Amino acid sequence: MRFPKFPTSIAWNEDYNECYLTCGYIEAREYGSIGELMQFTGLKDKNGVEIYEGDVVRFVWGSAGIVTKMLKGVVEWHSETAHFICRGGNKNYLLNSKYEVIGNIYANPELLK
Repeated sequence: MRFPKFPTSIAWNEDYNECYLTCGYIEAREYGSIGELMQFTGLKDKNGVEIYEGDVVRFVWGSAGIVTKMLKGVVEWHSETAHFICRGGNKNYLLNSKYEVIGNIYANPELLK
């Protein structure tokens, strides 16, 4: 039997320095001030970890199968094209399942340095 997966978000609560899952408006309201919502992208990384908006990811960049550099970036919603992207430095990259989640911007801000 298959169970449907409803859209969920991870909420980051600055007051308690913790993350928790929300399953829609009603449950999120029970927490009061929930801080930042991290929307699920619908993708999993190369290790099977779900990728959320606000995650910091690491990925290999290259062409024709030749690795040119290892990059990292932040998963963001790109409203102009209505999809999730990875913003690395001054560039936007298409988000895919070959990336690896290494943290998020709230719990691991040092990863952005």
